[in-house]
Amino acid sequence: MAILRLSYNYLPRHLKICFAYCSLYPKDFEIQRFDLVDMWNAQGFIQSTTSNRDNVEDVANSYFVDLLSFFQETEEHESFMQFYKMHDLIHDLSKEFADGEFFSIIKPEDIKIVPDQSLHASFLLWINGSSAFPNSFYRKHMKLSTFSYLNSYSMSVMSNSTLERMISSFSRLRVLHLGHLGIEFLPQSLGVLKHLRYLSISSLSIVTLPNTITKLHNLQILKLADCRRLQNLPRDNWRLVSLRQDMPAEIGQVTSLRTLPSFIIGKESCISGQASDKLNELKGLVDLRNSLSIKFMGRVGAIGERTPKGVVKRMKHLRQLNVDFEYGYHRDVDTGAHLMMLEALQPHQNIEGLRIKDYNGLRFPSWLMVENLGLLLPKLVDLHIEDCHKCQKLPPLWKLPSLQSLEPRNLGGLEGYDDKFMQPSKTPERYYFSSLKQLELKGISEKISKQILCPSLHHPSPLCNLKELTVDSVEGLATMSEDVFKNLMSLQSLSIKNCENLISLSTCLTHLTSLETLTIAYCPELDLSNEEEMQFQVLGNLSTLNLWELDKLMSLPLWLRHFCYFEIIIH
Repeated sequence: MAILRLSYNYLPRHLKICFAYCSLYPKDFEIQRFDLVDMWNAQGFIQSTTSNRDNVEDVANSYFVDLLSFFQETEEHESFMQFYKMHDLIHDLSKEFADGEFFSIIKPEDIKIVPDQSLHASFLLWINGSSAFPNSFYRKHMKLSTFSYLNSYSMSVMSNSTLERMISSFSRLRVLHLGHLGIEFLPQSLGVLKHLRYLSISSLSIVTLPNTITKLHNLQILKLADCRRLQNLPRDNWRLVSLRQDMPAEIGQVTSLRTLPSFIIGKESCISGQASDKLNELKGLVDLRNSLSIKFMGRVGAIGERTPKGVVKRMKHLRQLNVDFEYGYHRDVDTGAHLMMLEALQPHQNIEGLRIKDYNGLRFPSWLMVENLGLLLPKLVDLHIEDCHKCQKLPPLWKLPSLQSLEPRNLGGLEGYDDKFMQPSKTPERYYFSSLKQLELKGISEKISKQILCPSLHHPSPLCNLKELTVDSVEGLATMSEDVFKNLMSLQSLSIKNCENLISLSTCLTHLTSLETLTIAYCPELDLSNEEEMQFQVLGNLSTLNLWELDKLMSLPLWLRHFCYFEIIIH
């Protein structure tokens, strides 16, 4: 024991406190390495010279390596996680130097002898009813920073009143570990734990998480393993802005889940090549419904051993799928990795909304680049593609029979449709954008905008049901082609913005007999005073005209006199 004390005495201060924290675990308890490291981090024990998250986590892991001689690794688990135990003498040493700040409650009577100065407490006992914690315990330990219930072998019971009292009393908690407790719901008061950084509610019987969990803005780790009855997550879980790891962790085990608004693949997983493994966790969540947003928070590196396939294809109740590669705008992104990820995300035929952002592949996935796109996505109503700067070819979007809203934005690398989609077709003209009502063209070239509006010379798009059209930042657009607008008899709102080369509307407005609102903004070369009056005279339904920052508009055009009941907004 004397030699062990000598080894401890030579430890630097930051390692001594991490070692003392291990006294919270009972003798012979299997300690999951990364759980322990995460709790050290949550308590602020990690000394880092930078606020960079990756650096902090690397330093935390180096602490464990420095203390590795005090642990012995257990046999390999099926989960391939690393578990360790402390030898009995080592454990006694950790208790000796815990100095009352760290206290492990093994027997019910231990509750009465918890030192007043204790800031970290663990429990390995049968909690049953509100009598588990006397009032004196709550009064003396309001500054408690760790509450860790460690019984992983049998199901205990914590009453609702005990849980409520505990949360309201220990508002300074940074680590809350509840496992294998017969808890069926978490109270809304969970939101008062403003300092909470680590929350483990694994193996609980809860069906839903309280909405107030999204108020935990300091929460870094959320563990939900084996919550087999969990069906709903808060819609605003994106508000958990401090989460450092994938959200939610171990979600693939919660096969009963019905709502998962956001699935975040963390930066570390992306960089280390584990993004595909994380994505595959979604495969078992076949009952997901409503909306799912998948966000890649880092540069997607090597794919890893398990190539993701058919991740969301069996989710027949899912209606909206959003895919966001937040790192996509960086030049050094692996375009092949992006393509592999998106290939795995072919939705079920019942999908109604699809949004793709910051995708950096050179082409769209094969399930979008097919002749029978309308059969694969027959119910797709809304399609939003944004900041996919490297994609070169567009899918045959006009083949989507139910598409009502289309928003291609900032697709600077587009060259047009694939030649195979531009051949003469036997498909009747009525199937080309037959349901489209809202179209926004932004950050694309004039050539691409015209191809979207008229995808085939053999079957020009009627667009007869289009109600709203926005043309924004279309590069090289000098005039508005009459051929493009002649089929837009149902158009009610037209917005033209940020077209620096636009000099004339030509006669495009003569066909827009249903137009009610016209907005023209930030077109420095457009001189409306020179436009022919005739095309404006046919706009009998026009009620609102918005003119913003038109440098060449020196006075109101004469053709405005044709409108008696009219709202004009000029900026």
